[in-house]
Amino acid sequence: NEYPPVIPFIMYTLLGVFSMGIILILLNKSFNGSFFKITILFIFIISGCIAEHYIFGTKYPLERTGIYFIPLTGVYVFYFIADFLKYFNSKKQLISSIILYGILVVPLLYNFLTNVNLSYTYTWKYDAHTNEVIRKIDEVNSNRQDPEIKFTISSHWLFEPTLNYYISSRHRNIERVSRKGINSYTDFIYEFTGDHSQSEFTELSRYADIGTSLYRNMRNTTP
Repeated sequence: NEYPPVIPFIMYTLLGVFSMGIILILLNKSFNGSFFKITILFIFIISGCIAEHYIFGTKYPLERTGIYFIPLTGVYVFYFIADFLKYFNSKKQLISSIILYGILVVPLLYNFLTNVNLSYTYTWKYDAHTNEVIRKIDEVNSNRQDPEIKFTISSHWLFEPTLNYYISSRHRNIERVSRKGINSYTDFIYEFTGDHSQSEFTELSRYADIGTSLYRNMRNTTP
């Protein structure tokens, strides 16, 4: 997979820390502590992944499949630092603790502050305004003489799961969205702005940050 240039640096750093951790255990002969246990757990899990790959031909875990390695790595690094600091006297141990834990905390804090939001997830940013789309359709529906008649909406297949989630969970008077794509006979179309080519539709809302628009079928504007 493609990944940022910093990833190999992080990978080799973690491999270096893991190797140093094993050396630390052997030098310290600490075979009963928490650091030894998390190291054994790491070796067991990695060995299992390698064995599955060569025996059963399974792929190595990617993305969400291997996300459990993230907290495990955090726990491993924590206990590695804790064991490493035992070699310092109390004063140097305090200073070293602040520096080393600062190295860990600052990048995590920066990552959190630059990515935190309440609108979308990092990998599914295109779902940021789906709830607003459903609310906009509700506004149109509230102006109809017979609001019990269900609206229909078609969309790019990416939006289908989230649209149906809000339709069902909010009990909206809208027909469930099909995964078959754009249908020019539906009351509304929700798709990426540049992909729109239906002349009978007018734009109701545009969401510039993700490049999507909600369109209304002007042929179906009877009350």
